[in-house]
This record gives sequence, C-alpha cells and structure tokens, in this order.
Amino acid sequence: MQKSTGVRHGDLHHGIDQQSLPRAGAPVTSDDQTLATSDGQTLATSDSQTLATGDDQSFFGYMFVCDPAEITEDQLKIIASKMDWEDQPTDPSSDSKTPAGYTVLGQFITHDLTFDTTPLGGQAGDRSKLVNRRTPQLDLDSVYKRSPLLAIDPPRVDETARLQYGRPGADDEPNDLPRYGDLKQPNDMFRYDDDQAIIGDIRNDANVLISQLHLAFLKLHNQFVGYARRAVFDGKQVTERQVFDKARQLCQWHYQWVVVYDYLSRIVGEDTVKSILAWDERGAPAFDLRLYKEPNIVPPSIPVEFSAAAFRFGHSVVRSHYRVNKAGIEYPLFSASKDDNRHLGGSRRLPAALAVDWTRFFEDLPAPDDLADDRTFTRNFARKIDSHLTQILATLPDSVIPLDDRSTTRSLALRDLERGVKLELPSGQCVARDVQKKLKAIGMDDFPILSNADLGVGDIGLKEDGAPLWFYLLKEAEIIGKGEKLGPTGARIVAEVVLGVLQCDKKSYVHDTSFKPVITNSKGDHYITMADLLRFARAV
Repeated sequence: MQKSTGVRHGDLHHGIDQQSLPRAGAPVTSDDQTLATSDGQTLATSDSQTLATGDDQSFFGYMFVCDPAEITEDQLKIIASKMDWEDQPTDPSSDSKTPAGYTVLGQFITHDLTFDTTPLGGQAGDRSKLVNRRTPQLDLDSVYKRSPLLAIDPPRVDETARLQYGRPGADDEPNDLPRYGDLKQPNDMFRYDDDQAIIGDIRNDANVLISQLHLAFLKLHNQFVGYARRAVFDGKQVTERQVFDKARQLCQWHYQWVVVYDYLSRIVGEDTVKSILAWDERGAPAFDLRLYKEPNIVPPSIPVEFSAAAFRFGHSVVRSHYRVNKAGIEYPLFSASKDDNRHLGGSRRLPAALAVDWTRFFEDLPAPDDLADDRTFTRNFARKIDSHLTQILATLPDSVIPLDDRSTTRSLALRDLERGVKLELPSGQCVARDVQKKLKAIGMDDFPILSNADLGVGDIGLKEDGAPLWFYLLKEAEIIGKGEKLGPTGARIVAEVVLGVLQCDKKSYVHDTSFKPVITNSKGDHYITMADLLRFARAV
C-alpha cells in the first residue's frame, strides 16, 4: 500500500479576513448541483468548486494484494441493469429497521474522510498518486475549515467563539447555513452567488438533508461554547480563542463517540466493533486491526476498497422521497426539471417548507406534541442494504452530473461499477477470502464465500470468482446481513478503517482515558446517540 505524508490543515482565524476573499472576476459558481448520496461518494462537482488545498490532502491506498477484477463494459451494464430498482416511493417492503437519519449521518461521515475529484471518464493514472482531498480524520473539518471556494473562515457571531448561522429571510423562517449574501457588503464586487454556502465542504450543501445536518453541528458547537464557559472555565479569564478551541474539541469528541457507539454499531454490528476496539483496566484503547495497517503513518491513506466499495453501500440505502417535517409531504431527492422547486436539492437558501424535523429521521426523538397521537405520523427509514438502488438513481439528470463528466452513463449503479474498474479494484471473492484468512486467528472466519451464481450473475460470462467488489459486498449484506447491516467482509473493512483513523489521530477521544460524554441519554448513561446530540444542540 502506498505510504503517504501530509500536513494537517492550519488553525482557523478568528474573524472573516476580507482581504482573503477571491478577487473580482474569479470564477462564478456553476449552476450545477452536487448530489452526494448517502454515505457514498459525490456524484458531481464543478471545476470551479475545488474542495481542498494541498496541505489538506492525503492519498488513497490499497488494502488488499489482489489482481484487479477483469470485467467487460457489457458485463458491467448487465449487472447495473439488475441493480436498478423500479420501486414506489411509499413501498415499505424495501425499508430496513434503521432510521433514515443514519443515511444522512453516513453521508456526512464520508465527506469528513474522503473526496476523490477524479472524473469518471478520466484515466486512472498512477495508482500510487490517487489524491484524497480531505483530512483522513473524523475531525469535522467541513465545519471548522475555511470555505475553499470563497476563502472565508466559518463566520463567527461578533468575533466570539460562537459560529454564525445563515440569516433567515424573515423572523418566522428557519435557520440555514451561512451564505455569501449574508456577509456581502452593499458595494461588494465579488462575483459569487448570494446563495453560496460558507462551509468547509460544499458537498454538505448538496441536498436539504445534509445541509440541515451540517447546520445542526454548527448549533452543537455553539452549545458547547456555553458549556465550556460554565463548566470548563467556570468564570476564569480566558480568550475567545480558548473557548472556541475547547468547544471544537468537545464537538469533535462527541461526534466521534456517536460514530463508534451509535452509527458504526448499527452498520457493522457491536460484535465487530468490540473485536477491533477494546479497553484495558486503565481505560486505554487496545486496537486489533487485522486488515488496515495505515494508522502507522500520519496522515493515514484511505483504502479505495473502503471509499469506492465497502462504504459506498450508502447508495443502496437512499430513498427516492422523504417526508421532511410535520406537514408529512413526500419530496423527491432531486428534480429533473430546473423549473420545479419542490425537491430536496441543495445549493440554495432553505425554503421554509423544507425545514427538516429530525423526529422524522431518528427513532429516539419523540414525535411533536401535536402529532404524538396521530396515526398518520410516520418516520423515514433507510432502505435495506442490498444490491438494488432506488429508481430515482437509475436515470440521473444533468443537475447532479458535472459538465465535464456528462457521459452517457446516467445510472448511478453503472457509474459506481465503472469507477471500481477504473480504480482497479480486486474482485469481491478475492477480498472475502483474504479477510476470512486474516480473521481465522480470532475465530471470526465462519462465513461463506459467495460464488457468481450465489450473487445472481453466474450466467453472464464473468471469470470464476470475478465479481465486482462493490456489488459483491452489497449482495453479502443482502444475503448474510439480511439487509440490516453489512456482511462480514464489508463490515470488517468499514470498521477497521473508521476505527483505524481514530487510532492514528492522537487528538481523538480514544487517546484521552478520562473522556466521557458530558451529555447523557434518556437512561442517564453516556452511550449517547445522534438523537442525543441533536437534542443538546437544540436542533429539534
């Protein structure tokens, strides 16, 4: 695997440095939306929306020593046609037991760890130089780093430690992300759209759901600012910078805790998490990584088997429509028509009708009082983790594909499969056998290797044991995980990478043996969920 070195991104400045704004005549933002679906990769980014600078980037690497799978374009198209699913928006048969809020959280986590800007139609090039334009850490850099497009730090409230939200159009309208028009002066000549979000990763404004979750983390930071003043510094004379830094640390650590004990445990299972991360009698972490050895370097490289296959399971759990608030109206994820605003597409100011009520998305949040006894109140659930993608992803419109990447490939399933070939991913069976071999010593190797026939593609001329890795891992989740969690191969890859980057980051919570969340759940213990963070943030 390629070893890499890199530099962490620099500290934030206190305020908005107007001198650092782009010069007049800089590129105008494209009208194209970006759709970063679930916990998979972004589908579209325009050339004018560079997402990271050189000191942020690291490199992708490879986790397994396997030859690339040999698959023809015709075979990929056959497999993709089997994956495109003509479902109905309200059909519950494809729903899992996992609330849909974890789909959005998974997308947020992906944006925190990885970003590959290589166009689908480009050449793979040198496998050792695949650039990851994110810091490979669970450090909330999308919340705390400056906007790479606007070169503006996250705006503060009157130069205090508090982060600024977007200015609503009227007093009764919901909060939004901070946007360029909120800060622009009357004589401002910079040619940027007023609706451009001032955030560290523009993908977090790709749709209404992810932008509202990003907003929730801004609110979470501000709640920790108040906590830090009261409980940490307790009236001591400190600078706003010190308060900001402590609030940022608390926000990062509680987020990391939720990723491990709430999100990851749901997706891969508690047994898998416990087999990798344990705690000794002193409260120090003990990691047992069998596959992922990159935490020995700083920053670690993210394996493409994770970013382009295992963690891309998120594309299968995306719904085509969501009920976003108490109105109960189902809105499509995006619209093919530029004239239709009744959709959840992003890169715009939040319409009041689309303000997200997280009680629709997380089971631990009670229904609003006026709907508590309403039998029509229903939550959104993630689709099952399986080999089918919702119908809306089968024919992607121009609005979610960049101008330089608008090939004839409109099916997201086919795009993901083609990306796997482009990245020279190994076959699913080769990876599964390697995982099985490496888990034998700890007794976690009792799972089958699925044949092409088991996967339903035994008659399309694939080489024996030559199924695409992404497709294999989805079928493994479908067959072995029953659609509720990843199968043994996919689960191990995802868990080792997520936990491995925490091990590598010496500033993460796992390296502070005294840390316990300052928030408790409804039972009074510290095993908090994302719902508990939303409550504390006053985002519900």
